[in-house]
Amino acid sequence: PLPHPALRARHHGAWQGRALRDLPAQDMAAWITDPHFAPPRGESLRDVLARAAAWLSCCPTDRGEMALVADALVIRALVLATLGADAAAFAALDIAPCTQTVLTFHNRWRVRETGGIAAF
Repeated sequence: PLPHPALRARHHGAWQGRALRDLPAQDMAAWITDPHFAPPRGESLRDVLARAAAWLSCCPTDRGEMALVADALVIRALVLATLGADAAAFAALDIAPCTQTVLTFHNRWRVRETGGIAAF
């Protein structure tokens, strides 16, 4: 396996390792509702969606099958990019951790399956 920076989990900056109850309530509300909001020195949801979409647009499509292991948020971002959806659709998509999502490429990316039992 080769790590790829575009597929890393969301960077929480100064919030990393802190309990949610210790974070300012108004910042937490913005984090949940505003895709442009980023924790101090962290990443916004919009940032994660953009880097995942950029990776998918440059992903080689002529190598046969490829397996990715990534944070569920990153997988959701890849599915949204595949569907051409934006951050407004993010909350409407549930993909549980440790499940399988299958994307295929036939002239364009397509979502074949989400939420399947992962076969590691």
